[in-house]
Amino acid sequence: EDGLAVMGKGLGLQVVIMAFVRLHCRPDCLVFLLNASPASEQAVVRQMAVEGAAVLPAVVTNLFSPAERSQLYARGGVLCITPRLLVVDMLSGRAPVSRITGMLVDRAHEVGDASNVAFIARLYRQQNREGFLKAFTEDPIVLSRGMSRCEKALKLLRLRRVSLWPRFQADVKGDLEDPATAPEVVECRLPMSERAQALQDALVECISGCLS
Repeated sequence: EDGLAVMGKGLGLQVVIMAFVRLHCRPDCLVFLLNASPASEQAVVRQMAVEGAAVLPAVVTNLFSPAERSQLYARGGVLCITPRLLVVDMLSGRAPVSRITGMLVDRAHEVGDASNVAFIARLYRQQNREGFLKAFTEDPIVLSRGMSRCEKALKLLRLRRVSLWPRFQADVKGDLEDPATAPEVVECRLPMSERAQALQDALVECISGCLS
């Protein structure tokens, strides 16, 4: 189901996106990953190469000629592409909007009125009602600022549903507290030198004297 997933930081957003990418690395699909960071795009390509995906994701930039981009669109699979480039190809008809399987939008909190991602969502929904559109963000603070920021993001992305996954959500909390899946925390503490210890003792004494 289409929607905007808002997750707490550090809960594995990239793992979720990777799961959707894994499902659509097939020649009968055409999925675009938009607004992802260069590091995230490279991580997707490396992971799918390790897993031996049927169709490896490609990072499409302006270094690709129009003919090469057309070949990638015809090949299918998942394409990590810059929004500006996809806008040009959608308007020119080079990108087959009607056969797009879906779109994944990373860092959805960055989508604004002048965003190419918002324009892409508009063009996409005008010509394709069957494909999916899923947006993700792990920065809920940005969506809570200003007047109706979350509602505005939904409107720009042509979405109606928000899924909230904070750390205190029952399922998330249960996984974090489960001994089998809980993260292991290792504390490393370096011993202070004699001079550093003497300086710390002097500072504590000064602070105690000021407070007393």
